[in-house]
Amino acid sequence: MHTIPPFDNQEQPDQNENNSLLASIIQSSDDAIIGKDLNGIITSWNPAAEKIFGYAAQEVIGHSINSLLPPERLREEADILKKIIKGMRVDHFETERVCKDGRRIDMSVSISPILNGNGKVIGASKIARDITLQKQAQLLLTSNKELAFQIEEKSKREAELAAISQKLKDSLWFIETFGIAIWRVA
Repeated sequence: MHTIPPFDNQEQPDQNENNSLLASIIQSSDDAIIGKDLNGIITSWNPAAEKIFGYAAQEVIGHSINSLLPPERLREEADILKKIIKGMRVDHFETERVCKDGRRIDMSVSISPILNGNGKVIGASKIARDITLQKQAQLLLTSNKELAFQIEEKSKREAELAAISQKLKDSLWFIETFGIAIWRVA
């Protein structure tokens, strides 16, 4: 029989230490972690977001998250905010965002509501991963598969044409050989 030792309160980190640990996790993440309020205004921006999007935190905090969206995706953000206000999560989905230099990047994004101490939704936490290279690799792989299929089909056609060509050569040889023999006899 196993017994669980009693919890030692001295081992429990205090709230400040816990907050410090959480902040460290956010700061060291390779994924962009962005906080925004219910109006879509950016309230926090981790170093990975700086690296991915090219904006320093002071350039985007206080500005609309819409500045990261291509014009055709603005409706997407409005729909996300409607879900967040209701306290709903938005599970991973693939989308596209715009960097400071104007490049479009493919992203995998998930968004969760941020609650205050009373459980009221006050904002959203967005975790975004740049999947541009994976999408390009996938496209290249698909393209390579299509190219391999085309090469295989071309090889089959060439083999068929080679077989037809050989039959024609054999037929011509037959006609020439027996045609000359018949001509000599006649």
